[in-house]
Amino acid sequence: EYCAARLAEAGHEPVLLERAKDRANVVVRVPGTDPTAPGLLVHGHLDVVPAQAADWSVDPFSGEVRDGLVWGRGAVDMKNMDAMILAV
Repeated sequence: EYCAARLAEAGHEPVLLERAKDRANVVVRVPGTDPTAPGLLVHGHLDVVPAQAADWSVDPFSGEVRDGLVWGRGAVDMKNMDAMILAV
C-alpha cells in the first residue's frame, strides 16, 4: 500500500493485486515515448527472509563483515531497486 500510494502521488495509476492475505503486488504501466520500442520490465520485492538466529551462521542483524563481504539479513536483497523505482 505504501508503494502504491507513492506511485499514485507521482501521477501513476498503480494496481494492487493481493493473491494471498498480506502478500500483494503493485503493478504500474508507464507508457514510453516510442510506441514501436519493446517494453521494459522493472521489478523489485520488499519481503525478507526469516531471521531466527539459530538458523544463521552469524547474527542476522549484525551486518558482520567477513572476507570483504557483509553477512546478515537483507545483505543481498533488492531494496535498492525498490528505492530507485520509487525515486524515478
